[in-house]
Amino acid sequence: MDDHKSKNKVNNKQDRVIQQPGDSGDVSDSGIEAETNSEFIASPALGEISTKDGEAITTWETPGEKKPGQRIPIASPIPGFEFLSELGKGGMGVVFKARHLKLNRVVAVKMMISEQFSKMELARFIFEAEAIAGIRDDNVVQVFECGESDGRPYMVLEYCEKGTLSGLLKNQWKNNSSVADINKTVLLVHQVIKGVSAAHKRGIIHRDLKPGNVLVNENDVLKVADFGLVKLLDKSEMTHTGQIMGTPAYMSPEQAKGESKSVNARADVWSLGVMLYEAITGRRPFDGRTFIEIQDKIRNEDPVPPRRLCKSIPGDLELICLKALSKDPNERYPSATEFSEDLEHYFNFEPISIKASGVLQKTLKWTRRNRLVFRLGILGLVVSFILSLLVIQWIDSMNQREKDNKASANVIDSTTKEKDKIQKALYYNSLRQAHAEVGFTKRLGILEDES
Repeated sequence: MDDHKSKNKVNNKQDRVIQQPGDSGDVSDSGIEAETNSEFIASPALGEISTKDGEAITTWETPGEKKPGQRIPIASPIPGFEFLSELGKGGMGVVFKARHLKLNRVVAVKMMISEQFSKMELARFIFEAEAIAGIRDDNVVQVFECGESDGRPYMVLEYCEKGTLSGLLKNQWKNNSSVADINKTVLLVHQVIKGVSAAHKRGIIHRDLKPGNVLVNENDVLKVADFGLVKLLDKSEMTHTGQIMGTPAYMSPEQAKGESKSVNARADVWSLGVMLYEAITGRRPFDGRTFIEIQDKIRNEDPVPPRRLCKSIPGDLELICLKALSKDPNERYPSATEFSEDLEHYFNFEPISIKASGVLQKTLKWTRRNRLVFRLGILGLVVSFILSLLVIQWIDSMNQREKDNKASANVIDSTTKEKDKIQKALYYNSLRQAHAEVGFTKRLGILEDES
């Protein structure tokens, strides 16, 4: 019954790849850097494994003259193994392709470069071996053995002969002209997410996920590798606050800030989101010429929505990718398990756990990310409001003063008019009195004359 369900799930995924319609869209190819033909790659600047182009050059050579193109045999430093070639070397360790003589099996042997190493480096090496050994999943590279030879610790790992996911993504992305092609690329990243999910279920945080740390075996199965920066959630931290651990372009905002104590599974979800974004668009969401430039973009800028770069990308896939790339860790998937489950829903044409953000949600997210700018804006609004009130009050007072002046002028004018009326009345009254007196005098004179 379980086998039947698993087959149905696989068939559903294939149906999604084949059946889902979509318009073709153009994307930029500037984001995927040139990849070497090596079998193991990472960043030497961080003390991890690096590679050389084409045929590996060994460091332990036998005496004698070397002809052009000739591979020099390597003296095997570990009994029971035949060392075939060097796969890569970094500041702390080196990885060899070797043959286990008793089992006649090709393996990868990782060992410390020198006998002079610190206790911290030794602890990290052992920590990595223990972490890988604790994960039993098809999408995580397996460790077969761990030991010490001539004072140098080593671990024997599963050998993956088809290189890394970096080269695979580059070749696959060039064919992302339709939804079906995009989904084939997403299936590759989904394998990585499932491998990281197995680690998260055991409380293991990778902290340096990137295409160069994902290997491809002969059956095209992807394997998460290089747990050199691994962190266990139930153990004490081996880094200090302020230390920046990881690879810049795939580093979460909290890692970029050096907040090692707050780094959890959500940091890995961010790195997986960067890988998914790169797989479907052909470019990283945050890139730059320097670490500082990349760090600043990771902290302060939003990624360009994938559908703006490639119209063929389905809306649900864009929502899943952007959720994994949320600046706020609490807005991301809690772990790779939930990330994987949403991709399963997507492939099976089922509703995903995310809804498109409205204007209000986008505004709230912006304010949380730009708290200083938001506070300054609020302060500016408050100051503007207060100034507006003061201006309005001043205008009202000026209007009131003008009204009072007009009222006073009217009172004065009316008083003047009343005064004029009174003066006229008094004048006319005096005239009348004078006229009356003149008339009386005349009448008195007449009477006197008559008498």
